[in-house]
Amino acid sequence: MVKVALIHHIYGFHKNGANTVINTLLNAKSLFLEKGIDIYDLRPNGACRDPKNKSIPTGIKTIHNLLVDNVNHFLTSCAQYSRFAAMAIMYTREHHLAKKTLRKFFSQKESNFDVLFFHSFFTCYHYLKERSTKEPIVLVLHSNGDTFKMSRIYYKALEKSIYYKRILKKEKKVLNIVDRIVFVSEASRTNFLNLHPYISPDKVFCVYNGIEVTSPMLELKEREYCEVVCVASITVRKGQHYIIDALSTIDNLDDLKVHFTFVGDGPDRKRLEDMVSSKQLDKYCSFVGVTNEVVKYLENSDIYILPSEDEGLPMAIIEAMRSGLPIVSTPVGGIPEMIEDGYNGLLIQPSIEGVKDFLNKINSTDWKTMGNNARKVFEDKFTVKKMVNDYAKILTFSHSPQLD
Repeated sequence: MVKVALIHHIYGFHKNGANTVINTLLNAKSLFLEKGIDIYDLRPNGACRDPKNKSIPTGIKTIHNLLVDNVNHFLTSCAQYSRFAAMAIMYTREHHLAKKTLRKFFSQKESNFDVLFFHSFFTCYHYLKERSTKEPIVLVLHSNGDTFKMSRIYYKALEKSIYYKRILKKEKKVLNIVDRIVFVSEASRTNFLNLHPYISPDKVFCVYNGIEVTSPMLELKEREYCEVVCVASITVRKGQHYIIDALSTIDNLDDLKVHFTFVGDGPDRKRLEDMVSSKQLDKYCSFVGVTNEVVKYLENSDIYILPSEDEGLPMAIIEAMRSGLPIVSTPVGGIPEMIEDGYNGLLIQPSIEGVKDFLNKINSTDWKTMGNNARKVFEDKFTVKKMVNDYAKILTFSHSPQLD
């Protein structure tokens, strides 16, 4: 039996794409055991921000969370123009948590893991600095192939700092040492190899994300309008602002009979809610925040939309396809590997005009057939069983993996 330590520095209760993948892998422990792999969860222990942590009084948790949110918001704002702020937030969000995670790992070192399965660059970096043994290392990078692109988007001053140049040096060392590198799309893998020509393609792989197969609820939707849902963190990168801007430019909006529901939260939510109000679009847009009933919103919708500017392989699109929804998204990252334009959805540009192109087709497209095709694509490519099978081959070092 191969003992594998899955290591990530983000708390498991955080709702993001990487954590969704990790939680799915850990919940598939029985499938891994069938492949001769015993997988262990080595992430940070719960903290004040953990909504399930009942050992801390609610009042203290609330005050703590507000303080952390305000500090993070302040640092994120400053990181747009301050190199020091960009360095500070990168340290607190990456290095600090990575070191905390490694304390947990080294405290369990007597477990003698056979393979280390990292899902974050900085945790892997700090491990390599402190390790005394040399277990095989698999590093999964949940990116579009450019390791720090999202950091550069969120903290614009970072790229101009000396600190960022040091990070790039660390990146080169880590990538040369680890045994296997995994991306969640072929586009990400190709982009990575183009950006890192010193890395052998033989140790870089693609494994598509996957989720459990469930039967979609086939409810009769009796309404006179088209319900479009966007499940995603509400940030500039995800492109929700293009939807609102596009709606505000259409004169005959009532003729379209469309409504958008935004599920999720993020730094751009308040600004977008204010935009909807100021442009008098409340009739056409609703914000529901973070919810445990995402599937309910998906299955009560007709179309899923994600006008992102940058992606790896969005878990939200996979969840929408499982629910039998046609997908409207952009040709970035691995999304073209998920959507065949005109078959299981539409590919649009991440822009106001791109969203308007979709709206112009909304009443003349066979969305039902596209939704059925989306479900077929999900069953063929994006199930948890297929994901586990592919990772099992990579985590077994007795042979060279040959993925389907």
